Amino acid sequence: MFNEVPSIGVEPMFNRKPLLKKQTCISCDNRSTGIGAFTLRNFSFLLYVLSFTVLADDKIKISGFANTGVSITDNETPYLKSGFDDNLNYVSNTLFGLQVDSKLDNAMHFSSQLIAKDVNEFSVDAEWVYLTMQVSPTFKLRSGRLRIPGFLYSQTIYVGNSYYWIRPPELVYETVPVTRFTGIDSLWYLPTSEGTWLINPAVGQIKDDFEYQQGKISGNSEDFVLLQLRYEGENLTFQWVSVTMDLEILAELPGLPLYQFEARLTQHAAAVNYEWSNLNFTLEALDIDQGVASPATARSAYISLAYTDFPKTYAITYQWRESPDEAAAIPLNATTIGFNFAYRHSFNLVSKFEWQHGEAEEGTHGAFQNILVVPEDNTVNLVSYALSLEF
Repeated sequence: MFNEVPSIGVEPMFNRKPLLKKQTCISCDNRSTGIGAFTLRNFSFLLYVLSFTVLADDKIKISGFANTGVSITDNETPYLKSGFDDNLNYVSNTLFGLQVDSKLDNAMHFSSQLIAKDVNEFSVDAEWVYLTMQVSPTFKLRSGRLRIPGFLYSQTIYVGNSYYWIRPPELVYETVPVTRFTGIDSLWYLPTSEGTWLINPAVGQIKDDFEYQQGKISGNSEDFVLLQLRYEGENLTFQWVSVTMDLEILAELPGLPLYQFEARLTQHAAAVNYEWSNLNFTLEALDIDQGVASPATARSAYISLAYTDFPKTYAITYQWRESPDEAAAIPLNATTIGFNFAYRHSFNLVSKFEWQHGEAEEGTHGAFQNILVVPEDNTVNLVSYALSLEF
């Protein structure tokens, strides 16, 4: 978090602080409602048109971000959701984003974020679209497609400029493929002398396709319920999130038969971030249960310690994940340790290097891509380099 900086799409009450120091930041979370997919050519044209719109109307703000990089492992078995192996992978770390924020009047605000990434051959999808009504200085209502604030960095998950990892810790963030819902929520801010509390209840539905293990999962739920409790002070951030829903799942995963089931999903996540001088400590834990043997039934956590000597940041991160007994048919047991180096070249450009050693528990697939195949070699070293840009 290091230095208080507003981020793209962050609710202004918090003035979200990124993990990488800089004077200003742009990108965060707000999400879309079925504007649909269109081509990268349409995306470029939209950016061109909107740039002129911004010149004509200062009530509209355009922000953007992009990530690109390369990864390779020493194991031929595809690893993580992106399927990294012993061939150079230039695509999975590449992403382009555009965010449009518009003040409609003194009480109404519109936000949309468009994302183009490799999972759909860089077709553009509206990640979120919603309207905000400012009821009072400390109370807001939002309606539309919204981002599920399941983790500490859910709001900035696509914005590489806001954290020192190349990808947020995978054993936590990749365990849950469902990341957005359509519905309403309320943001109730409670300022104190030391910081600000946020109480955020939400209800809605989920009817969407999600990327998972280079396959597709179709999720459908009519009774999505969420409660988020968050505190942000000068040096301390704390978050607790609870999600429940009756979920219908249809999974189409590589090399597997069609997998369909219904389950009552419950998810609890807790996180804490503390900054002291040039040190930054982050801990997140996840417990998700679908009541059936499923790759989304697991417990996981990570702990990360970073040191910043601006413009350089050095970090070490340990991750752990296990499947409880009821999910033993699809075990996810794995551990990783990773070292990160990030260098801020300028206000809006960061380069990163990451080495990660991963290990699947004997007899499980761990964090390897194919969830029903135990790899011959259960260890892997993943090396990645990435550039992250904001504009």
